[in-house]
Amino acid sequence: DQDRWYIVGRWLAMLPQEVIQQRPGLLLIKLWGLYNSYRMLEIPALIEQVEALLVDASVDESLLGELNFYRGFMLFLFHGDAKGALVQFKRARRRLSGASTLWIVCEIEILDAVAHQMAGKGVQALRSLEHRTLAMGSGNGLLLSRLVGAQVFIKLLSGRLMATIPTAQHFASVSRDNGLLNTEGSGHYLGANAQLQSWHLDEALAGFRHAAAKRDILHQKIAIDTQVGLVL
Repeated sequence: DQDRWYIVGRWLAMLPQEVIQQRPGLLLIKLWGLYNSYRMLEIPALIEQVEALLVDASVDESLLGELNFYRGFMLFLFHGDAKGALVQFKRARRRLSGASTLWIVCEIEILDAVAHQMAGKGVQALRSLEHRTLAMGSGNGLLLSRLVGAQVFIKLLSGRLMATIPTAQHFASVSRDNGLLNTEGSGHYLGANAQLQSWHLDEALAGFRHAAAKRDILHQKIAIDTQVGLVL
């Protein structure tokens, strides 16, 4: 529960490929690594590979829920189909349960918020996220970080830069307080992005420096964008 997906990837790499190819659970772990490292073009083929293995009627519902998550992600990323994505996320939530899928359940919060924004329902989604965040207090740190992170994305995508900045700072601090070092760096990056677009150059530089300090564990795309931000 400490946002260290890259370590799980190293463990997976120690297993023989023939073993991984035969086990849908291991392939879904590989999918999680592709998702977190932004290797998006490799995801559809791997989804199909997992689907081919999940033909047994007695298959674990949580595995199907994970597939719903990735299908939803692909729908709005490659096809711009926000409504279709929301249907898949709803199915994923219904099927996922237990500690082993907590990360995906929490990640859905961010993607669901982006899909709502794309579907023209960002205001309603933001209001719901704010109410849920207040109701949670300092409960589940992982879920709380995603609820706040989802608010950052809605505000940033809607061009509300000044509202994005304090929410991104909250995202970074909640992540730091809960040992989520990767998402702490993401929070600093998102805040710096908003500062840069607002022409607050000194504040943007400070934010990018905070994010760059965690470049070795940041998602690859964010790490690269952070370095570009420092140059700008």
